Amino acid sequence: MAGKAQNRRNHLSPWTIKDIQYVEQHYGRLPTEEIAIKLGRSAGAMQRIALTSGVGKPGSRPWIEDERSLIRLHYHKGLDYMQVLLPGRTRLAIYAQACHLGVTVSNWSNQERQFLKDHHGIMPVSKIASILGRSPEGVRRMAYDMNLR
Repeated sequence: MAGKAQNRRNHLSPWTIKDIQYVEQHYGRLPTEEIAIKLGRSAGAMQRIALTSGVGKPGSRPWIEDERSLIRLHYHKGLDYMQVLLPGRTRLAIYAQACHLGVTVSNWSNQERQFLKDHHGIMPVSKIASILGRSPEGVRRMAYDMNLR
């Protein structure tokens, strides 16, 4: 317990200009925990002062139900399409939320596979994607998986 109290020796004490400048110079370059130990603050305090001074990144905003509904309805069309529907969300964030919701890219039916096989190389990928209700990215991926080259 004494070790923890020692590491946070500046708990609730005002920030000095020198401490803030240290955070501004090192935040994002050194591990937050390392900066916190050096300054005798908690990691949360480091993140808070970094955000306040403009060098930290704000956390992502919570997902709202409308965004979750868009993922449930349109995720099968691909991440590029989802980023258009959800500006401000990264591909990784969308993918993680889809996993959290249990949403996966739907399996291709035999008819869809046959259509792709029959039209690959003859019809543009964008046209195939439009007809099948898939993303061009998804069509390319399936063509690769089916060894259609």
